[in-house]
Amino acid sequence: MSSRIDFLDEALAAHVNAHSAGPDEVQRQLIEATAELGGWSVMQIGTAQGAFMTMLASLLQPRFAVEIGTFTGYSALCVAKALPPGGRLLCCDVSEEWTAIALDHWERAGLADRIELRIAPALDTLRSLPAEPAVDFAFIDADKESYIAYYEELVPRLSGRGVILVDNVLWSGNVANPDQTDSATRSRQPTRTRRGLQRRQPGPDRFGHRGSARLQCPRHRRRTGAGGAAAGGRRSVDDHPAPRLIIGRGWQRPNGPAPP
Repeated sequence: MSSRIDFLDEALAAHVNAHSAGPDEVQRQLIEATAELGGWSVMQIGTAQGAFMTMLASLLQPRFAVEIGTFTGYSALCVAKALPPGGRLLCCDVSEEWTAIALDHWERAGLADRIELRIAPALDTLRSLPAEPAVDFAFIDADKESYIAYYEELVPRLSGRGVILVDNVLWSGNVANPDQTDSATRSRQPTRTRRGLQRRQPGPDRFGHRGSARLQCPRHRRRTGAGGAAAGGRRSVDDHPAPRLIIGRGWQRPNGPAPP
């Protein structure tokens, strides 16, 4: 994706981009390198979304962040540049080809020492994580069919101030269009995902506008008894308070269905 925000009309998208922090030199180089991938380049987040992620990470100052779905590394750059001293980002992906572009640009940006890349199914990586450190910030932007599974693996590992960002859930507004028939699997699955995520929220306050919703929870109190994280056990999603959940818009190729 370029700087265009296809969820908004052109005038409003131009306004958002004009009033958002633009990409730095390495990010511009990464955008250009990703554009050379052709149709696959639409999987790169937009520059305004990247600026939002940098701002959010700057506010939260996460010590440990997790990204599920890295592609060519633009969103990882946006988060890593805002990490506090000693903070680190774990990136989960299965493509050595695409993440090779990411590794190159992380090095150019001087951020490679903050980012760990694991080439493996993300669920395997999440399940292998130790109880500590807890996850302060997570970004899910991978295969839509697995969103619920990723969410359920992340929630028990969140810190009390943990935030989860979920991309592509509204699928460029198509989830609200009952007449949307092309690429049925990809246009309907995000609807089920969004409902599934919200069903798993045990009564949090909801607020938002148009394409996004944020679900806020009380501060998590760490367990110290048997089965708790401090005792080395693993909490389940059912006994963990609802995390802060930010549901983001989605993209769709303007001239056809999304890449497989």
